Amino acid sequence: MLKITIRFIFVCLCCFLPLMINANEIKWQLVDITYLSDHSIQIEKLLTLLEKSKNISVKSSNNKLIIDEHNVIEMQETKEKVPPNVHSLLQEEVERLNLPDNKQKKQYFTFTTLPQQYNLNQFVLFMSDYLFLFSNDEFILTFKDKQKTLHDFSDLYNTLNTANLPLANRYFPPDEKDGFLSIPDEFNYFFKGMIDDGNLEAIKLKTYKETKLILLSSYSIAGYPKLSLISLSDDLNIIDRLEIGENDELEDRVILIEYTIDKNYLVTLNKVEYRDNKLPKLLNKTNYIINDKGKFIKVEK
Repeated sequence: MLKITIRFIFVCLCCFLPLMINANEIKWQLVDITYLSDHSIQIEKLLTLLEKSKNISVKSSNNKLIIDEHNVIEMQETKEKVPPNVHSLLQEEVERLNLPDNKQKKQYFTFTTLPQQYNLNQFVLFMSDYLFLFSNDEFILTFKDKQKTLHDFSDLYNTLNTANLPLANRYFPPDEKDGFLSIPDEFNYFFKGMIDDGNLEAIKLKTYKETKLILLSSYSIAGYPKLSLISLSDDLNIIDRLEIGENDELEDRVILIEYTIDKNYLVTLNKVEYRDNKLPKLLNKTNYIINDKGKFIKVEK
C-alpha cells in the first residue's frame, strides 16, 4: 500500500511540476515596430529587417525570455536605463500607446547572454501589459500580452456588423454606410498584416462550419486600399489570410484584384489590367475554397 501511495504521489508531482513551471508563462503578441524617422540605414535593408522582425515569436517565463520557441535566454532585473536616443523613441511609443510614463510600473531587465536573433541589444522592458525589445538598429519591437489582445479582439468581434453573401467587389474600399467598424492599428500584426498597414476597419461574415470570417479593410504605407479575407478559429486565433482586393498603379496601367464570394463561400479572384482607351484585360483567375481547418485552398473550377 505504501508503494502504491508513493507512486501515486510521484505521478502527481510529475504532472503538477510542468504546470507550476508554465504557470507564469506569458505569450506576447507583436503590435508595433517603431524606428527612428531619421534612420540612416538603406531603405531595402530597413524593409528586410522589418519584415523579418514581424514574424518573431516571444514568450516569457520567470526570468527567461523564449524567442522563436527554442532560444531560451536568461534575464536579470537592472536599474540601468536605455541609451538617450532609444529612450526618446521609447517615449514616443509610450505616448502612442497612451501609457502615461509616470503612472506605469516599469521593470528593466538585461539579458545575461546577448541573443543572436534580430540583432537585439541587452535591454528588455516590461510596462503594464506590454513588453519592449530593443534592436541595435534603433528599432523598438512592442509586444502586448496575447491573452489581453485576444480578450480585446473578442470584445471587438462581438460588436462587428455582419455582411451577407454573395459579394462581388464590394467594400473596396468601404463606404461610411457599409457598416465597417474601426479596429485599432495595433491588431495589424495579429492579422498578419504588411509593415505599416493602417486605418484598419472590419465587418464579419456568417460563420462557415467551425470557421469565423472577417473582411478587413486597410491602407498600405503608400496610401493604397486593401481588402483581406481572414479566417479565425472558434477562440479567435487567426488561421489564414487571403488578399482579395488590391491595386497596383503602374506608369501606364492599373492592375486590380477583383473578387467574388458566392453563397457557398467559394472565393474567385480576377487579376485585371486597365489601360487608357482600352478594354479591361483579364490576366488570370483563381478560385479558393475554405477547408475544414479554415485554410484557403486553391482549386480548379
